[in-house]
Parts: sequence; structure tokens; C-alpha cells
Amino acid sequence: PQGAFVCNNCPRGYFGSSDGACTDKCEAGRFSGDGGASACSVCGAGTFTSSAGSSSCSSCSAGAFSVTGASECTLCGAGSVASSAGASSCTACDAGKSVAAAGQSTCSACVAGTFQSGTGQSACVSCEAGKFSLGGATGCSECSEQRYSTAGSSSCDICAIGYFLDPYSDDDMGRTGACRECPKGVTCDAVGQELETMQVDAGFYRISSTAWIESERERERERERERGSSSIARATNQTVVRCSSGSSPE
Repeated sequence: PQGAFVCNNCPRGYFGSSDGACTDKCEAGRFSGDGGASACSVCGAGTFTSSAGSSSCSSCSAGAFSVTGASECTLCGAGSVASSAGASSCTACDAGKSVAAAGQSTCSACVAGTFQSGTGQSACVSCEAGKFSLGGATGCSECSEQRYSTAGSSSCDICAIGYFLDPYSDDDMGRTGACRECPKGVTCDAVGQELETMQVDAGFYRISSTAWIESERERERERERERGSSSIARATNQTVVRCSSGSSPE
């Protein structure tokens, strides 16, 4: 009939007002995906739309998250991550891991010589001297009585006070170089003593800079000899020997 009119659906991204106009855009954080909407829908958690008049919401990228109705995503803070796109929250790094920068998708395992006992941490902590750790550690392990380590070490590779490193034999762990108790006549009041650099006390002398291994070999030879060897032969069976009365080290 004359004067009749046709109603048209509001376009996507808009919604119809009470007066029938379609001039209102959906605000940021909301959308209308179908034409003819009477109201806008809210973007779900993990998604966003930053501009008005949107017909859909976009997923947050990995390393970020959003709550319902967000106009933008928020980066995960240090110590937490979002491993995939569309996250509604961030996940704290496990113990033994950390992440320093914001907006990351993965946590990094603590490197050897460091540890982290807490969750959601931005950094790992160095092991103190006398301790060590392997990668991804939640704590540090004590060195054995004979061994020592500097701060931030992945192994106990030097000898403790009162011991010296014998490079000619393996220790109980199969490592090359055993830590042996320092003999009488040697001052071992610092860590890191080694066979060839041990300092001999006044009134004593060393057979050679490798006296320990020479002594071990001598013991093997002595086992094959009869008892009653000369005193000179027995003397070479010692790492450090006291000078006899009336003599001094050469």
C-alpha cells in the first residue's frame, strides 16, 4: 500500500536503538556478529576488541590474557606465562624455573649452578660456595666432606680444606682426580690444594712434585720385596718426609 516502508537490519557491529535508528556502534570490548542486533555481546575472557563497531573479538596472543569484556589484553608479568593464545589468566612458573621478562609463553629451567625453590619467580638464585646443582634444580646439594665448590657451581671440582687433588686416580664417583687427606708436613689451610703445588712445611721435604703417585707405585714394589728393606727405600714410600737430624731440604 501507499506509504508502506521496509525495516532493514542494523549492520554487524551496530545495534538498534529504541527509536529504530542504527547509528549506535558496539563499544570496545563488545561486538555484534549478526545483523539486526538489538544489543551487543560482551567479548569472552581470553579475547578482546579495541575499537568500537566490531563484529567479532580477537584472541589474545600467547604471553597475554584478558578478562570478560576487555578492550585490550594484558601481558603476563615476570614469573608467569600464557603458553597459548586466548588465555584468560597467566600460569606461575614452577619451582626450578623462572622468567624475567613480561609477555612470555614459556618459563626457563634454572641453569646448572643455580636453583629456585619457589613458584612464580623472575630469576634463579646461585648456589652458595660448598654446594652445587644441576639444571632445573629446586635446591642445591652439599659437597662431600673432601670436596668444595665456588658459588654458582654445577659440581664440586676442587678439594676442601685439609685435602689435596690427586690427578692420578679416580674418586668414588668415577671422576678423574681424587681428593686425598693432606699428609703431615704439608699446610692445607685453603681450598683447592693440588698435588704438584702443595706447600711443604719447614723441616720437611718432598721426594718430587708427584710424590703421592710415586709412593703408590713404591708400595706395589715393596709388596713384592722381602721384609727388612732399607730405611731409604721405606722413606720413598712417603709423600712428605721429615729431614733427618743435622740436615735440611735442598
